[in-house]
Amino acid sequence: MNDSSQYDEMFINQTMGVEIESSSTVMTLIVAIIYPLIIIFSTVGNSIVILTVTRSTAMRTITNLFISNLAASDLLMSFVAAPVTPIVFHMKNWKLPTFLCKLLPVTMGVSVYVSTLTSTAIAADRYLVIVHPFRTRMSHSICGLIIAGVWLISVLISLPLGIYTKIGIDPRNNEPSCMESWPHPLSRPSEKPTFIPDG
Repeated sequence: MNDSSQYDEMFINQTMGVEIESSSTVMTLIVAIIYPLIIIFSTVGNSIVILTVTRSTAMRTITNLFISNLAASDLLMSFVAAPVTPIVFHMKNWKLPTFLCKLLPVTMGVSVYVSTLTSTAIAADRYLVIVHPFRTRMSHSICGLIIAGVWLISVLISLPLGIYTKIGIDPRNNEPSCMESWPHPLSRPSEKPTFIPDG
């Protein structure tokens, strides 16, 4: 067995698996109640935000456009990942279609990156408004380009998750499982060293 396959076994089911005993009736009840509520409130709340900003010209400020982008990211998570997560939580093995094994980590990655990058764009816009109040404000076209760039970067960063996630056999129970299978341990996004300049 090579180092890569040993590494894969160590992180088996990391993307979709949960190391919690899910047979408890109480846990099943909690998940069955909470997840639908999260999906409903998220869908309604984020849809209201997007509709309010898109229908009212006065509401189409730069900050509100970024907030609408955050809402769109949350809707993506609500429509794709949230409905499937409780099902995966209760499965002993992967019984869902193969495409979901690849789609879920990409969707979750895109949603997280879009939220993070959009929050960064909001912070940068607020910084410029406060520190340089007399400079020309960001235009709507620049804001649109930033939002498009945020989605493009998020998709590109998340695509490897879909490429290197597959249905494999979990050695703990010899059952089919959705797992990451990277060509080398350091290929994993979370394992790459990151250096942030200090000051």
